[in-house]
Amino acid sequence: MAEKIFCEHCLDDVTYPIEEHEMTRKLKGTDYTFLGKAAFCDACIQPVIDTLPTRKSNY
Repeated sequence: MAEKIFCEHCLDDVTYPIEEHEMTRKLKGTDYTFLGKAAFCDACIQPVIDTLPTRKSNY
């Protein structure tokens, strides 16, 4: 069974793939681009955040 997490957009427990993609963040006025991992809801494709400190994630 796939692991599920609560999606605040769908308001439901959903499965989520962890995808690797390019991210850009600004730090002290400079943009930095890097490869990172993010989880997305299978139902609505919005990002989901695992906030449970006891869960082991593959981030």
